[in-house]
Amino acid sequence: MRTYFVFVFSTLLLFQVFQSCTKDKTLETNLSSCDSIPITYTVDIQPNLVHFSCISCHGGNSPKLESYEQVVESAKNGNLYCTINWNSCIRMPQGGSKIPDSILKKFDIWKCKNYPK
Repeated sequence: MRTYFVFVFSTLLLFQVFQSCTKDKTLETNLSSCDSIPITYTVDIQPNLVHFSCISCHGGNSPKLESYEQVVESAKNGNLYCTINWNSCIRMPQGGSKIPDSILKKFDIWKCKNYPK
């Protein structure tokens, strides 16, 4: 009986770990409030990708984050948010500190606003 519970627990734990990168784990953003906050890729997102060395590593390496289109693709498939929010995925920036919540909130609002350029 104990073996059965260990098996079930292990299976559920593995399922949760694998699901964590496929689910969108962004901070909750009220849609009505995101409309009033001006966030764009050019002003808010791209400079932070440079500042936190995302582009220096992901300019030539996959996933590429050099262009607006590449960043939007990574944001839409959930990989960008999973890694910068440190939600059971590879934690980015690799070897660095977690990106501050105030910056992560900008990414969330950008998504909420449907990725304005």
